[in-house]
Amino acid sequence: MSNLLSSIMTAAGAMDAYSQVLDVVQNNVSNASTPGFANQTVALEAMQFDPSQGFSGGVVAGQVVSSRDEYAEQAVQQQTTLLGQAQQDVNSLTAIQSQFDVTGASGISAAFNNLFQAFSAWGQSPTSTCLLYTSRCV
Repeated sequence: MSNLLSSIMTAAGAMDAYSQVLDVVQNNVSNASTPGFANQTVALEAMQFDPSQGFSGGVVAGQVVSSRDEYAEQAVQQQTTLLGQAQQDVNSLTAIQSQFDVTGASGISAAFNNLFQAFSAWGQSPTSTCLLYTSRCV
């Protein structure tokens, strides 16, 4: 009679372990499309089997283990921080971008063009005593 009861208890323990495994699988399927989802697993662990000492064997559900990796999580956080910094740099540099007009019609490039034209004009008549950027002569 004790063997029958022991077998029923072992079967009940195994069904409980498989129920826990199925709960974790159901959670994985339900949340698979959720952002930040990490797959979970449960390992089934064998119990000791030795009828002479009263160990009837069977299986129990082990600890729920997440596939989330701390290194990967830290890398994602670092990349997110770098992305935020890059976006802030874009916002900051967009404001001064107009000063670097590549056509040379305005901004810093226009100022350099005017300066180089003045140097060029000064270089054509180096003995002139006229001041740069003015039409006055001394």
